[in-house]
Amino acid sequence: MEVPRDRDGSFTPRLVPKGARRLGGLDDMIISLYAGGMTLRDIQFHLASTIGTDVSHETISKIVDEISEEVLAWQRRPLDPIYPVVYLDAIVVKVKDGGHTRNKAAHIAVGVDMAGIKHVLGIWVQQNEGAAFWASVCADLANRGVRDVLIVCCDGLTGFPEAIAATWSQAAVQTCVVHLLRNALRFVSYSDRKAVAAALKPVYTAADAEAARAELDAFTTSELGKKNPTVTRVFDRSWEQFTPFLAFAPELRRVIYDERDRIAELPVAQGHQDPRPVPQRCRRGQTPLAGHLQHRGQTRRRTGQKIRPETLPNSARTSRGRTGGHQLEEGTRTTLAGLPRPHRAVPITRRLTRKPNRRLTQKT
Repeated sequence: MEVPRDRDGSFTPRLVPKGARRLGGLDDMIISLYAGGMTLRDIQFHLASTIGTDVSHETISKIVDEISEEVLAWQRRPLDPIYPVVYLDAIVVKVKDGGHTRNKAAHIAVGVDMAGIKHVLGIWVQQNEGAAFWASVCADLANRGVRDVLIVCCDGLTGFPEAIAATWSQAAVQTCVVHLLRNALRFVSYSDRKAVAAALKPVYTAADAEAARAELDAFTTSELGKKNPTVTRVFDRSWEQFTPFLAFAPELRRVIYDERDRIAELPVAQGHQDPRPVPQRCRRGQTPLAGHLQHRGQTRRRTGQKIRPETLPNSARTSRGRTGGHQLEEGTRTTLAGLPRPHRAVPITRRLTRKPNRRLTQKT
């Protein structure tokens, strides 16, 4: 864009700065959409359909790569020396690696500072979750300034307590109750899961460790406990890491033993659905296109996709209640006959005269 020049060189435009190729708000919008979980192709389609801006896939990739230095600086920032509670957990996400999309484990550390505010201490992406990698994560946090942690809340991964003790020897390891219940109910039949979960609730809501042990023994001798002995074994293996939160007040227990306050997981797109759910908006009723062809400007119906009669207006239905565009149930003539048409006169046809059959006539 040509910028007017003056003699002193003091003129600076406000809307479009000198040497700028893109508007400033466009970069922020692309980074915001990318941080929300949208892919590069989805961002390209979103910009073209909303603001009418055609941005290439390569340009969007360059804009996203510009924040890599800021992400690296955030990952290496110094931390507070003491965190009362630290949550350690991993979620499986799809990562683009070498032109292919692979499932990798994102190791997330969330710490609660002395003021009770939660902070994401770091995110580390690895192929699989393991205790050896968690040991390196704890060492990285210690190198960034974390000297002591009172309680570390984690899942029941094998070797996890030893990996934490290698860095913070005096930290109390608390197993997440949600993970513990999930592992215990995995061996229970679907019809008994609700009953077993209700029977185990007095165990993790007991007043102290002795009361929790008595409730677990009562469950073991009950009918559900005899039917599902594996549940008691799961609790026995993790009993030392399960009971530390019982020494605190009831107001603090949920903050300690529950990991569900971590970063929310985004829903995964399935089949032909959009990568992210679209919010419902209040508007007047609209007539949907045949076969729901609104998906990204689609103009043809997919193979085998049917049209429900209740989704079309009454004028597009036949007398038998079927839709006029249903190719699997009705032929071409029936479909054309069922379409609404203006009144027209009956066509004039010529009268056909049949010739007598010579074989049936007798010679006289």
